[in-house]
Amino acid sequence: MAEGGEGVVSRRVYVGNLDWSVAWQDLKDHMAQCGVVVFANVFRYEDGRSKGCGIVEFETADEAKKAITTLNNTLIGSRQIFVREDREDKEVKGSAARPARAPREHKDRPPRQSRPPRQPRPFRAKEANATAAEAVAVDGGDAVPQASGGENTNGRHLFVSNLSWSTKWQDLKDAFKQCGNVIRADVALDSQGRSRGHGFVLFETSTEAQNAIRDFNEKELHGRVISVRLDKFSS
Repeated sequence: MAEGGEGVVSRRVYVGNLDWSVAWQDLKDHMAQCGVVVFANVFRYEDGRSKGCGIVEFETADEAKKAITTLNNTLIGSRQIFVREDREDKEVKGSAARPARAPREHKDRPPRQSRPPRQPRPFRAKEANATAAEAVAVDGGDAVPQASGGENTNGRHLFVSNLSWSTKWQDLKDAFKQCGNVIRADVALDSQGRSRGHGFVLFETSTEAQNAIRDFNEKELHGRVISVRLDKFSS
C-alpha cells in the first residue's frame, strides 16, 4: 500500500467461517485466484484445533480488494466463507500514517520529555475468533451469514472424543439428534482428509446438550467408547 494509505482496504484480508479441516495451504491456494499471496495463516487453539478463521496478505492492495469482491461467499470445501478487510491492519496503518505532534512548550517550565513512538498492536487472535462467530453453521456443516455480533454457543457446544476413524459428521449428527435439535456436527480431519478421532456437536439449547452428555458420555459409538463434554473453548 502506498505511504499514507490507498483506498479503504490494506493488503491483508480476514477470512471467516473456514471448515475445521482447512489448512493454511488450502487457504492460500483458494485466495491465489486474485493475486500473489505472500502470507496465509489459519488461527488455531493450543490443542491444534482450527478456530475457523484466518488472515491472508496479498502483494498489492488491489489484489486484496479483488479478493473481497470476488471470493466473499465462495466455497472452500463444504463451507461458504466470508472475506473482508483486516480491520486490525487498517487501524494500525491509519495510526502510522498520522504525523506525530511536537510537544508544546510553556514559558514557565521546560518542554515535557518526548515519549517514544507508540508501537502498532500485534494481531489479536482472540478478536479474530470472536469475529469468526459472525457465521452460523447449519445442517451438516454448511453455513449462512449471521448478523454482526456472533452467536453465543456457551453451554450448547459439545466436544466428542475417541471417535472411530470411520465416523463421519453425518453419523455424529444422526446419533446425537435423539437428544435434541442438532444445529451442526463436525468431525476434525487432518491435511490428508483422515479423521483426527474427535468432533463437535452444537445443539439448539443447553438442555439438549446436557441430555447428550448424560446419554452418550462413556457410551459406545461405532465400536468405540466415546467421551462427551462441554467444549471449553466455545464462546
